[in-house]
Amino acid sequence: MKRAYSLGIISVIASIGCTATPEQPAQEPREDVAALTSRISALETQRPPSTRALAQETYERLTGDLELRAELYQLRIDLARERRETTQALDALRQDLAATRATIDEYRAQSAGRDETAERTLSDLSLRLRSLETSVRSLYDARRAAEEDLRGLRPANR
Repeated sequence: MKRAYSLGIISVIASIGCTATPEQPAQEPREDVAALTSRISALETQRPPSTRALAQETYERLTGDLELRAELYQLRIDLARERRETTQALDALRQDLAATRATIDEYRAQSAGRDETAERTLSDLSLRLRSLETSVRSLYDARRAAEEDLRGLRPANR
């Protein structure tokens, strides 16, 4: 940019020197000075920022970049920590789930054993009930037979 600025000033100065040709007489110096002044002021408005301003701008941009990088780095650290904590929590939940499944399986096995025991006990009780029913019928039949025998022993005249 500085080079373009310098070339612009050189071209202004060169154009003043080239205004007089053999076919054309030289212009009045006042017009040349006014043209030169306006051209120089136009070039100064296009002049690149100073080195100090460029350095300050670059510093601010780099500082901003560094701050963004630091934030990004901190976010990565936080994400890694959260990922570790989440993984640990998931592992604990998996262990709890496995323990719960084992407990459920144990209860099922115990209840299956209880069911089998209950079924055997029920079967045994059913057999005993049938045996008792048979015994009660036998006793009932024996009682009826005894009552009939007693009737047969009574006197008919009474």
